Amino acid sequence: MGDFLDHGRGLNTVGASIVFLLALNEEVESIDVFCPYSDKGSHVKNHHKKIRVIETYRYGDALSVLTLFKIRRINYDRIIFNILPTGFGSTSLPNLFGLLVPITMAAIFRTPGLRVVYHNSVYTNNVALLGYDTFYDRVRSRVLGFIEKAMFKLIDTIVLVELYKKAIDERIGLNRVRYSSGRYLEAIPTLFLNDLLDTVEFQNKRNDDVPTVLLHGFWGPQKNLRAALEALSKISDEGLIFNLIISGGINKHFPLYEKQFMKIIDEFSDIIGSYLGYIDEKKILSLYTKSDLLILPYNTPGGHSGVLEQAIFFEVETVAIDFAEYREQANGLEFVHLCKRDNLQDAIRTVLMYRRNRYRLRIKRKLDEVLDNIDILLQT
Repeated sequence: MGDFLDHGRGLNTVGASIVFLLALNEEVESIDVFCPYSDKGSHVKNHHKKIRVIETYRYGDALSVLTLFKIRRINYDRIIFNILPTGFGSTSLPNLFGLLVPITMAAIFRTPGLRVVYHNSVYTNNVALLGYDTFYDRVRSRVLGFIEKAMFKLIDTIVLVELYKKAIDERIGLNRVRYSSGRYLEAIPTLFLNDLLDTVEFQNKRNDDVPTVLLHGFWGPQKNLRAALEALSKISDEGLIFNLIISGGINKHFPLYEKQFMKIIDEFSDIIGSYLGYIDEKKILSLYTKSDLLILPYNTPGGHSGVLEQAIFFEVETVAIDFAEYREQANGLEFVHLCKRDNLQDAIRTVLMYRRNRYRLRIKRKLDEVLDNIDILLQT
């Protein structure tokens, strides 16, 4: 249950990752994916013989979310909800209903086999820094805290950041939430769509002359695009040459941000090589393999970073603001450079001046690791 390729917004990549990995498991016979209707109109692709995509609800339509209750009538061995607290739309009611569906199934209908993959929480993230800072947002967050507490106690919930497990368990007073590493998870769809899952190794491309810098993500005000562009503009003035690519969609939870985003793009157009907009998952492969540096200038993390995880899989040097979540994700990786916000420009300059060699990617070894991690969803 949740976002899937071309169906949804914030969790379509990780949703597709979970589904594709489960399809590779020999013990899984079939998977029904209940997801939102595509913004592209009639757009159902099942991608694999085990996978059936069932468009079920629409963003912003609270009553359509309630149709998810029909799944309790089907005898599934596992029912997995992939949830971001704002993942069912930009308004409160559909999001409230989306969270209440698994809670009601557990508490009232006693539905067996329920799992929730939960990506952030009011117990772990500052929602004001994420862009939700009105009085109404604060009231909504307080209500969400009560709902989350009930869900954590009732349903087997898995988080992808270990410090989130510790924080939630401490708040609810129980050792209830489980942790599974999200290492390499968000790279799976682009591997799947490029038929690379059976590949042992893959050669990264290298730009021997002009380094390519990538700013990629699901853009909103909390991603602080301006900070990265200001740093790169100053570095450009110093004489360093680079090719800057900006890509990714715009978070529709912030309807006023798109105009601000395009204004920033126009303001720094002299250093931007290309602005690509939304990138199809299949094309993510070429985006990362030709990039020498990824920059994550965020004001705050929204949870486990899918963009960082993609860069980690493809071993792209990364400069990111130092947050505890990213420290956990980047543990043991020399090519991820975490820095204080005031040192962002210096960190970027250093990586551009002293680029490391790119090596062959060992795909099979990484795939085996992520398959082991996702097995927690099938455990009894």
